Amino acid sequence: MSRALNEAMIATVLDFLGTTKDLVFLDYSRLDANSNVALRRTLKQSGVSLLVRRNGLVRRAIAIRSDQELKLELQGAVAIAIGGDDIVALARCIKSAIGDRDTIRVVGGLADGQPIDSHQVVALSESKGRKDILSDIAGLIEGVGSSVVATVRSSGEMVAATCDAVGVSCN
Repeated sequence: MSRALNEAMIATVLDFLGTTKDLVFLDYSRLDANSNVALRRTLKQSGVSLLVRRNGLVRRAIAIRSDQELKLELQGAVAIAIGGDDIVALARCIKSAIGDRDTIRVVGGLADGQPIDSHQVVALSESKGRKDILSDIAGLIEGVGSSVVATVRSSGEMVAATCDAVGVSCN
């Protein structure tokens, strides 16, 4: 391919990536056309976009964007998946969409701009997402807050009872 065409294709990859720091790479080389359409439809319904390019173009685009070399085993056609609220949501969508298919596999990705391997992507898909963690934090804060309120209330009631016993007005 000509240099100008390669640069244009790298530019499309960079445009697709935008400012996202979370993405997953898929080995797409053994996927047939019908499975391709079904996978894209499933991912689109989950808010995940997919771009397929040659691995060399993907490597160059990532190197341009992040100033670091991608050290993943990319061969043939590589699909870049972006979307979801965070890397965990993205990994969950990918894992769910792939299911038991052996014609497509996760090769790795980027989490907050840092390279991760396929095992880390799978581990992330099984962990709590951003929304789950925020919900847990809110529950903990609410639990601590109610304990503080109960403690202050009981202390105030004890002071009022003592004032009443002594015959002093606490108002």
